Parts: sequence; structure tokens; C-alpha cells
Amino acid sequence: SEAALANKVRRATGRMHCDFAFWVGGTRDNARDVGELERLPGAAGIKVFMGSSTGDLLVEDDEGVASI
Repeated sequence: SEAALANKVRRATGRMHCDFAFWVGGTRDNARDVGELERLPGAAGIKVFMGSSTGDLLVEDDEGVASI
């Protein structure tokens, strides 16, 4: 989510001694938002997990990937 990414960027700012960015996990739940999320400051891009993952990040089929 936008809030989760902003939280990570806030926590990293001032602590990192290099450029940084974070991957946004693409899921069926945020498929409509990934276009906006990938353009937010601190976003490296969208990452989709098609193998094992934690939480709700697993996208188990081609239809899920197509929706993202």
C-alpha cells in the first residue's frame, strides 16, 4: 500500500548511506493500484511472487498475473 511504502521510506531516510528503493508486492488485492504504486517516491517497481511466499503475496496462476 502507499502507506506501507511511505513508512519504509521514512524509516530508511537518514539511516542509509546509499541510494535506496523498495519493491512493492503485486497481488490480486492491489492490482488496480500497482500503476500508481510503482510511481511513488521510494518504489523500485512491482514484484510478483508465483512461488512460495509469506502473507498474501502469492499469485498462484496466470490470471492473477494478468490482472496485475
